Amino acid sequence: MPPLQAHPEETTYSVIEGSVAFFVGESLVAAGPGESVVAPAGVAHTFRIDSEGARWRVATRVSSVIRFDDLGRALTAPGSMTEDDAATVGAIAAANGIRILGPPGMLPGDLA
Repeated sequence: MPPLQAHPEETTYSVIEGSVAFFVGESLVAAGPGESVVAPAGVAHTFRIDSEGARWRVATRVSSVIRFDDLGRALTAPGSMTEDDAATVGAIAAANGIRILGPPGMLPGDLA
């Protein structure tokens, strides 16, 4: 799972293949191929891949496409995230106003 995050713009995830569980605010939405899930602006969200693999598209507005791509690559790195990794991911995310709210595995309900 990627870190718990909130984007400044509405973000739509469209699953192309596989099965993905999206945790958006207090909702859990299971999505498969052809299905989309919307995370409203400012709402804490994360996801979990529930199949052998998955592919999806992300539609949102960003300030820097390059930094957004960098964030995607940083979040797909295997292994656990060190403090240095978390600081790097936070800095990359901040380039697009994305806030990292918690470590990988944290769910929106854990914020309360």
